[in-house]
Amino acid sequence: MARCFLKFDLQRYLSGFRVASTEPRVHLTKSVIDQLRSGPKDTLYSDESLAGFGIKVTPKGRKVFIVLYRTRDGFSKLRKYTIGPYGQTTLAMRG
Repeated sequence: MARCFLKFDLQRYLSGFRVASTEPRVHLTKSVIDQLRSGPKDTLYSDESLAGFGIKVTPKGRKVFIVLYRTRDGFSKLRKYTIGPYGQTTLAMRG
């Protein structure tokens, strides 16, 4: 069975990408992520320096890196791609 790997330059892909949102925008660093606490529902924290990139914190305290994007025309529904869990995936990997 052939495997398909998603490999792209996240910085170049998201350049110029803007999402109008109400999520808190923070400068994501290891110390900031370690201090994030869970709430009664999923909370998304967007990165100040890289549009579309963020971390989701679940009510159980799980932290997952995500990318928000739109497909080709730019007017389609906002989609979310899960990069991986915090710990196994690090900020140094974001590109």
